[in-house]
Parts: sequence; C-alpha cells; structure tokens
Amino acid sequence: RALRLGCRVIELDCWDRKTANGGVEVVVTHGGTLTSKTPFKGFVKAIAEHGFVASEFPVILTLENHCSSKGQCQIASILQKQLGQRLYVPSAGETVTPYRMRGRVLIRDKIRKLDEEEEEEAEEKKIEEDEPVESKLEHLVYVRNTKTKLEDLLQGRRHDEENAISSSSFSETKLKTLLTKLAKATRDDGADAVAALTEWCRHSIARVYPAGYRLDSSNYNPSLAWTYGCQVVALNVQSKETSKARPVWLNAGKFLAAPYVKKPQWML
Repeated sequence: RALRLGCRVIELDCWDRKTANGGVEVVVTHGGTLTSKTPFKGFVKAIAEHGFVASEFPVILTLENHCSSKGQCQIASILQKQLGQRLYVPSAGETVTPYRMRGRVLIRDKIRKLDEEEEEEAEEKKIEEDEPVESKLEHLVYVRNTKTKLEDLLQGRRHDEENAISSSSFSETKLKTLLTKLAKATRDDGADAVAALTEWCRHSIARVYPAGYRLDSSNYNPSLAWTYGCQVVALNVQSKETSKARPVWLNAGKFLAAPYVKKPQWML
C-alpha cells in the first residue's frame, strides 16, 4: 500500500529466527515487542511487484539490520534473487541520480560489525568461498548509514566511502536538540546554523523520524526538517484522525507532482 501511494523509502527491521533444523531464517519484526514475525523474502517480493506501479523513480530500501553473518548472507541472496536487474549494485565512477536510477532499488544499511564468534565463522567460510560472507551484503549497499555528531556538522566532515554515499538518521527530538546546539556553536563563531546542516545535506542524506513517545501514531510537522535540507522525513501514515494525519497530507502535497522534488537553488 505504501509503495502504491508513491512512497520511495521503505524500512525493514531484520532479525534472525532459528528454524526447526537449526538453520536461520531472516524475518521482519519490531524487535523486543509482540509484533508478528514475517519472512523477509515476502517483503522483498512485494517491493519487486509493487515498487514501480505508482512511479518509475527509484526505491530506497533501508535495512535495520540485526542479523548474524548467516542472516546477512541470506539477505544478500534474497535481494539478488527477488529483485534481479532492479537491484542496484554500486559501481565505481557511476553517476547516481533519481532519473538514471529509474526502476531500480537502492540499498541503505549500516554496515554491521561481526562479533568474535561470527568473525571466526566468517573466516572458516572464506576457506570454502571466494568472497567473505560479510561482504556479500556490504557490496550491495549504496547508502551507508553512519553516526553523525555535532562536530561533524560544524566541520563539514563526511563518512563517504568508495562507491557509496553516507547517511544519518535523527529522531525529531534529536534534530531539534542538534539545531539548538548548532545555533549556539555557530553563534559563538559568527556562522549560521542553517548553513552548517544544509551544507552537510548537500553531500549526505539525512533521515528524520517520529519520536519514540508517539505511541498513538501522531506526527510532527515535516517542514522543519525540509527547511534545513533533510531529504527523507518519515511519518506515521496509519492514523486517520485529522489532527494526526495533517502532516501526512502536507507531505502528500509536497510530492504530489513527483516522488522526488529538487531542492531550492540555495540548498544545492
């Protein structure tokens, strides 16, 4: 439904689930809650079937990755099998734009470091295979999620890697706190808080999401994040109450003409 409404960014919370024969199956669930567990494969299949009905512009699939090395290997295999040519595999020197990536799915993930047991398992796996287990998923990730601190914004520091672009996520409350700290820091330096965040967003992707206290599926005004150049602003779309849905309609109006909207010239 979200894809058919024109949504271009989907997030899947991925976890391992042990199977009866002692293996691992990757499922999508909200960790630590009573939320049902659904096979990851089904979600990827749905993206392949419905991702480009409303628009041919690219879908960014964010993986909230809590999986072991086996799970990550399975994720990579499912993505490649279910998406086929639609899956974008980062390539050196290739220019990535919404227009060029039409009909493609881009993967966004935080590269998860393996623990000691998993590293030993991965080392054993290297003997059997030409490619390390952890790199099977890693080489599919174009948008790499990293932590960004106040100092990074003030100094314009990015975490770009070869064939990838950096990205960071901020809750709505963290964004406000960050802006307050930026304003104080830049005021002391005679600079501009708006410019610091906007400059960072020229080269990296900022994702803002609802605060954890919004258990009633209420929403925040997305305009603040847009004003500072944040590209991805997540909202709760499940509520039909007018007071909670107003930001959703505001979002729908902004992207009514196209799923990707070019920023004003001063932000580019």
